[in-house]
Amino acid sequence: MARPAAKFLTEAMSRTVVVEDRLTEVLAHALALDRELRAAFLAALGVPVEDDDDADVSTQRRILVERRVDLEVPTRDENDPDVSTQRRILVERRVDLEVLVVEGASVKWAVWFEVKAGAEEQPEQLSDYARELARLYPGRSTFVVLAPEGDATLDSAETVSPSARSLTWPEAGRTLSQVGEGRERGDWRRAAIAPTAPAAQRVLFELLHLIETTRGVAPPMNPLAVEDAAVAKNAEALLKPGGTISALLDAAIEQVPHYAIAESSPSLRQKMGSWHSRRLALDSGAAGTPWPLGNPDPDWQAKAEVLFGSTDRWVMADKGAREQPMFVAGFVFEPASDTVRAALTDPAWAVSLPKEIVYSDERTHLRLCRCCYLSEVAVWGTSLSEQAVELGTWVKESYAAIAALEPPTSLVGRE
Repeated sequence: MARPAAKFLTEAMSRTVVVEDRLTEVLAHALALDRELRAAFLAALGVPVEDDDDADVSTQRRILVERRVDLEVPTRDENDPDVSTQRRILVERRVDLEVLVVEGASVKWAVWFEVKAGAEEQPEQLSDYARELARLYPGRSTFVVLAPEGDATLDSAETVSPSARSLTWPEAGRTLSQVGEGRERGDWRRAAIAPTAPAAQRVLFELLHLIETTRGVAPPMNPLAVEDAAVAKNAEALLKPGGTISALLDAAIEQVPHYAIAESSPSLRQKMGSWHSRRLALDSGAAGTPWPLGNPDPDWQAKAEVLFGSTDRWVMADKGAREQPMFVAGFVFEPASDTVRAALTDPAWAVSLPKEIVYSDERTHLRLCRCCYLSEVAVWGTSLSEQAVELGTWVKESYAAIAALEPPTSLVGRE
């Protein structure tokens, strides 16, 4: 049993608020609507498909996979237990996306997609799908894991079956762009949002836009512009570890009383230069401890932080991101606990947050912070030293503004 792909884009978008499921529904809608896109998408995966092949596209296909319980000991009668081994049970799974290439009433080729956009792989999930797909369509099937670049699930994909394939969201985005460019010479994206644009081209644009604006899925694939020459020339000196941004952060932190660098983020993005993070420790001479730092409850152990990111998308994704480099100062709760998440999203407390203070949920960690853009910092002084002083003042004010907030009501009394 499966759910047919939505006939309308609005229907696909309204079916769910879960990030992965929404991406799946819009992708299914586009593949069902657009024969040319479907052929290009499947051909890129090595599926033997012709441009004029028909297909049935659906989501959330329900399957039952067999499991065996090694040992079962029912407790109905403890004096005479009915002990058994290798009991057969059925476990329900749901396949994210199914594309059946059909010829008349027969299935020429079956493709199942497991779609990832941040969720972790479940135990035996991929092997269950690959095994069941091969059983239903022997010799005429492909199992695909579609995930962000670097996702651990991609490494597992091709180990579960010879017919399995891995596909990253950036690779999927490039295929979409190639189809769009093949139909419209020049700036096909601009043409796709014109009032007279064909529906299939508009849906193609909307799908690619959704992929590129969903946090952690794929970066925008914009064509090179003339100004990129200047950006590329200055990028290494500006962004590399130990470069201008790194030096500016360190100098700014020196302006913040009672705080000192405790650790720098070791993430891949920092090594690439697009992300710089400093975790700060508060010394014993401080007059008071901000409530995010001072609670002994392990659920509420935050750290002070100053960040730079080459885009604001990771903090401002649902708050009007401008796709511009930004600085962030505030407190981070990592690992994120359900207790903290519930408290910081409590409607009665969240509505009291000043507009300048941002709550950011990044799955593994939560932030309360203030943000300012590189373009703002650039006019704060004519030298790096002057900019560092002003940035340090802004960081200090950010910590003070958050510390001045009334703690969430669920935290009161836990100190």
